[in-house]
Amino acid sequence: MHLLPLETSAAPSPGPDPAGAGGPQGLHWLLFPGWGEDQRYWARVARLLPTGTQAHFVQLPGYGDNRAPVPLSLYALAEALEDASAALPPGPLAYGGNCSGAALALLAARQLERPAARLLLVDCFAAMPPYFALLLRGALGRLCYLSAFANPLGRAVTNRVLSAKRKADTDIMAAFAYSSEWTNYRYLQLYGQLGSLEDQPRLELAGGRAPDFVYGQRSFSLVRKGLPRWQAHWPGLRVRELEGVGHLAVQEAPERIAEVMAQGNAATAG
Repeated sequence: MHLLPLETSAAPSPGPDPAGAGGPQGLHWLLFPGWGEDQRYWARVARLLPTGTQAHFVQLPGYGDNRAPVPLSLYALAEALEDASAALPPGPLAYGGNCSGAALALLAARQLERPAARLLLVDCFAAMPPYFALLLRGALGRLCYLSAFANPLGRAVTNRVLSAKRKADTDIMAAFAYSSEWTNYRYLQLYGQLGSLEDQPRLELAGGRAPDFVYGQRSFSLVRKGLPRWQAHWPGLRVRELEGVGHLAVQEAPERIAEVMAQGNAATAG
């Protein structure tokens, strides 16, 4: 597991964290990628964060220059992150991720042996969608996966089919063009091991703070339908719907993601 430092801006801090969980200054964020993604999208967000914020992209085994084998279990993945985070200063950490990366951020916040000051969940499903679970069903599932994700024509068709879930200048399938199809498939298998939100104990954040949940207005219906489950799990969950934004919220609206990270005051959706 590699933690890649991301450059942040010299913008002034918005001031102390109103929830009293340590404030944005000096806080170390561990930022997890969506399925198959690299650091470029979170790097755009990091450049908009106030001075003093420390942002680290979690480069998972099997991606980029991290040639370590993909962990065989979620426990092994958490162990690798524990080892990597030991180099950070002691104290609470903040965790953020988009899509499946948000599920990994939640796993890390539960498993690491230090307090969690913040948790940012971006466009995260409350459980694995059935269309992803289908891809894990034997030879037929692998064939469907290879057809949709592992060849240029399949990716182009899938991206066109999902055009309503993204802005016109984005590509939901782009990450799969520069990452290994079998590395991606192995992480899909790990994602399937996570189970549903209700299968896990509720994480208590430092200072009694509630997590932030951000999603795109045009994202998948299963993200929106899962929101009541998140709110039942975390009463007081801070929710923000991003108008006009699709599933790739980190890519489509980095400034709005950075605002939530810096201010910690996402409004409750109505």
